[in-house]
Formats: sequence, structure tokens, C-alpha cells
Amino acid sequence: MEGAKNIEERTATFVCVLTCILKNGKKIVKKGKTDGYISYEISKLGGLTYNPVFIPKGFNKTIIEMDDEEFNKVHNHRMVALELVIEDIKKLLNLS
Repeated sequence: MEGAKNIEERTATFVCVLTCILKNGKKIVKKGKTDGYISYEISKLGGLTYNPVFIPKGFNKTIIEMDDEEFNKVHNHRMVALELVIEDIKKLLNLS
């Protein structure tokens, strides 16, 4: 990343794809993503390996610097995928 001086060269996306295979063989595949970029400097260490360097789109701080509320609003690619899978399961079971 040393040669990537422009923010356009530092973009990053975290993606979570979940697959649920039901007893009847039906597959549910859903994707969630979080866009952002790699910071120019490493902030405090801790958490997942990318937390000190990943800045979500619309923010000016890394994930590790966010409080829980901010984190849950922007860094939710896993939760988005899970909620979409649950939504489809509810539809199949006529629960929605």
C-alpha cells in the first residue's frame, strides 16, 4: 500500500456470502458488503486484523476507533447477509 497515495487506490470492500441449504434441497444464498478504504496509518491495534486499517465509507476513523453503535451501523456485512437469509426462510415458512 506504500505506493497507493490516492484514496481511489486504497478502496476496499468486505463481503460476506452465506448459504443455507434446506432439507428439501432448496438453497438460499445472500450477500452483505461494507465499502471503505485502507487508511494511510495504522491506528491502535486490537480486534480483527483489519480493524486498525479499514475506514468504512462516510467515516474518517478506523473500525477499531468506533464505538459499538457506530460499528454496528456501518460494519455489518455479516449481519446484512444473515438478515437476508432469515428473511427468505420466513417467506418460505409464511412467517412474514
